[in-house]
Amino acid sequence: MREPTDRDAPKSSDGDSTPDAAGSTPRTESGQDPNLSLGWRIFFLISGWILLLIGIAGLALPGIQGILTILLGLALLGLVSNLVHGLLERLMKPWPRAWNRMEELRRKIFEKLS
Repeated sequence: MREPTDRDAPKSSDGDSTPDAAGSTPRTESGQDPNLSLGWRIFFLISGWILLLIGIAGLALPGIQGILTILLGLALLGLVSNLVHGLLERLMKPWPRAWNRMEELRRKIFEKLS
């Protein structure tokens, strides 16, 4: 049986995007931030996939930081996808400082866009 995580915590019923006690931004059941408009979700989705594909190409091509570009693409996709956010959280578990910085940047993005 799996242990409960931050995502298993009860969601805020008022729909605000302020961080909860665990420090994560509340999400709807579909995994999206309730305050992101459709335009921003589409923008993050397209840019995330473009960066992900450039990063994969960068693994073989000189001059492109493949791993860094892949992580940036996953970070953008994680803004609109709960599945990608969870994957990125598991990938970054060995580097908690980097994960905390990424989460702080994510909260700032949600604050600016809401």
